[in-house]
Amino acid sequence: DEDAGAACAEPQSSSSSAGDSEGAVKAAAASATEGAKPQDGETGSEELPSGQNSLVAIVDPPRSGLHRGCLEALRNCLPIQRLVYVSCNPTGSLVNDLEILCGPSSKSLQGPAFEPKLAVPVDLFPWTEHCEMVVLLQR
Repeated sequence: DEDAGAACAEPQSSSSSAGDSEGAVKAAAASATEGAKPQDGETGSEELPSGQNSLVAIVDPPRSGLHRGCLEALRNCLPIQRLVYVSCNPTGSLVNDLEILCGPSSKSLQGPAFEPKLAVPVDLFPWTEHCEMVVLLQR
């Protein structure tokens, strides 16, 4: 789809001074919000715009993982067919969150489970124990 990336931020040039970095952050924030459409907690019940049949959600939660309510909303939002989960805690909160996103249905988890399709470790901090994990989930 040609418009798939329309609401994404444009790449920003790298800066070397603190003042330049602050300006780049402000410009990136402005660019990221341009064209963005706020969503409320009821996105699972809304119909998609004409010509769209599925959504891709991208989450990058804090070290503690996603809030239970957010996990339930993702699981129960049927238009979300793909989920990209970026984790800075691949042996902790990622495991816990995937148990909910990929586990069996329950009273609060009525949507179909996601299935992990691809997991890619990203070493952002060489020579340390820290590693990011990017996981593609699909229904």
